[in-house]
Amino acid sequence: MLTPRKKISRKELQQDPLLNKIATVSDFTQANRQTIMRIAMAVGAVAVIIYAYVTYHKSQNEESINKLVSAEQIYFSGDYREAIRRLEKFCTEYEGTTGGSAGTYYLANSYFNTDQYDFALTNYEKYIDDYGDNEVFTVSSMLGIAACYEGLNKYQEAVDQYEKTLKKYSDNYNKAEIMMSLARAYRVMNQSDNAKTWYGRIVKEFPETSLSREAKSALEELGS
Repeated sequence: MLTPRKKISRKELQQDPLLNKIATVSDFTQANRQTIMRIAMAVGAVAVIIYAYVTYHKSQNEESINKLVSAEQIYFSGDYREAIRRLEKFCTEYEGTTGGSAGTYYLANSYFNTDQYDFALTNYEKYIDDYGDNEVFTVSSMLGIAACYEGLNKYQEAVDQYEKTLKKYSDNYNKAEIMMSLARAYRVMNQSDNAKTWYGRIVKEFPETSLSREAKSALEELGS
């Protein structure tokens, strides 16, 4: 016949370090049950909020990409003024989304192609500062900023921007084009020596290209 298990007293519990620890935790839990419940509920609420935000953000990204299509088609058709009208509204509504990123870049290009350099400059900078999630768009935006400065006859700022882009993206496939833009800007500023330097580098680094031939012609015109 089984004998009843002896009930362990608190004194005996204290003699066993492990059981004593369990008892201490149990006492703490009982004494702070309401506090623990409040913390658990708060953590649960935060988790729900995070999940809702991630789900909403994903939904917004997907929606923004779908909504961008119609404005994108207008942009690629070359109707830049209509593209501006649509993209301004779109970029405001979907700011911070994947679609908003591409839309901001297209908007900057649309302003540039309608000779609205101040607005183009603002949106190129916005793309770089707020998004910059696509290296091709980022490099193009940096070059767009330089081109805007040229359009505004701010050639020193243009030169600084071209050099900044070239330094940051020295292996970019547009390197020769950037160097040509630098040489051209220096030439407009009547800084012939600097212009010759860049034309010379193009000839040396990119032989057998159309840009190299252009650079050679420019050097001949400058008497070099």
